[in-house]
Amino acid sequence: MALYGFDIKPISRLCGESVAKTASYILRANIYDSYLKKTHYYAHSKDLLYSEILVPDNAPQSFFDLGALLTAIDCAEKRYDARTGRVVRLSFPNDREFSNTERIALARRFVKETFVSQGMCAIMAIHEGRKEDPAKNNPHAHILLTDRPVDSNGFCSKKDRSWNTVEQLRKWRAAWAEAQNRAFIEKGLEVRVNH
Repeated sequence: MALYGFDIKPISRLCGESVAKTASYILRANIYDSYLKKTHYYAHSKDLLYSEILVPDNAPQSFFDLGALLTAIDCAEKRYDARTGRVVRLSFPNDREFSNTERIALARRFVKETFVSQGMCAIMAIHEGRKEDPAKNNPHAHILLTDRPVDSNGFCSKKDRSWNTVEQLRKWRAAWAEAQNRAFIEKGLEVRVNH
């Protein structure tokens, strides 16, 4: 079944959130939060299908290490009320014509073309979303995105405010619909989604 899903929300210190807490949840891992000085425990959840860190070509190689990346994100934000990133949730086609390998490839291509190409670092996690009734399966991806562009020295001193506009959000939502519809066409399926 083809259902469109693209949700995005900020990660805000003012609301008690952190990039480490978000990463712990989406990666289904126990992760120490150097900003909040505590460990977040989510390793008990067993539905993680795939995870990967995607960074621009000019990013420091250390950013491929989760701990180093999370620490760099927190260090770039000085304010107690800072927004440290955003998290996107994407719904995948539930059709049995799509394998998990194809869903992973679809998500990777979308994240690279849509976010990483703009200078963001991304922590991507894909959850199986298995239910007792396979027709109700809910495969989906979570993508933690940085709020600052990156260069070879690390995160830039200024945020890219264009990433926060309604116009940009509409472009990202349209791009996800286009990416899925392209996959349907490649599979010879007539179904389409609309953002």
